Amino acid sequence: MHIILFSSAFRIFDRRRRLLIAMDVAFGMEYLHEKNIVHFDLKSDNLLVNLRDPQHPICKVKSLRYSHHFSLLVL
Repeated sequence: MHIILFSSAFRIFDRRRRLLIAMDVAFGMEYLHEKNIVHFDLKSDNLLVNLRDPQHPICKVKSLRYSHHFSLLVL
């Protein structure tokens, strides 16, 4: 049973879908960095993946518990 669940779950995340999820994570981190926020705890447990449309998964970064806002001084 475990092998069947793993193999069917693996098929959901083919290379294209994994790339879409990775791009969403990158865009989310880019947005936070533009706001001078550093996440400090980026890991798979802190990602929310919406598979309502399996062809176009949507990923959001969550859990900003350890994040910090930095003010940058430009000279």
